[in-house]
Amino acid sequence: MELREKIKERRNNLKPEYIEKYSVQASRALYKYLRHELLWKKDIPVLCYYPLHNEVDLRPLYLELLEEDVKLYFPVTEGENMTFYQVKLLDDFVEGTFHVMEPKNREYPLTDLAQSMIALVPGVMFDVSGNRVGYGKGYYDRYLKGCADCHKIGIAYPMQILGQWEAKPWDVPMDCLLPDMMEETHD
Repeated sequence: MELREKIKERRNNLKPEYIEKYSVQASRALYKYLRHELLWKKDIPVLCYYPLHNEVDLRPLYLELLEEDVKLYFPVTEGENMTFYQVKLLDDFVEGTFHVMEPKNREYPLTDLAQSMIALVPGVMFDVSGNRVGYGKGYYDRYLKGCADCHKIGIAYPMQILGQWEAKPWDVPMDCLLPDMMEETHD
């Protein structure tokens, strides 16, 4: 079994109580990071994801940001690419490609990839330098390569951060990783 599959299996075996507790703490840490470290403004779009297979669940963060009228965008897989669409309610999703929950309303795509934005990026594993291994199809790498000014935050559990490896030429590294943020901002 390759390492990617072993890490997915370990994540899939996490206890629901741990996932819930970690996800709430992660949402708090990310909110603090966005507000205090990045001095982020609510007009900067945030690229989000809907949790799949025990990924860190950031819906508590999303609810808080939606209450502040922050523009949240979620991905839809379209052929070999992804397009992000604005979501105004967290119950506006349907099951899509690869069983990923995707926005039902596709009225407002994110089209200006030159603007500043923040991306919350899930992955199967990351190294300490922010290199990411996803599910193997390259969707996030292709999308993020086209973003001119994007602060990329890798979202993972501590057990998904593994050593260091040589990135492939097509890989897009993260600017920071969630577990590092939580160590710095835990209450």
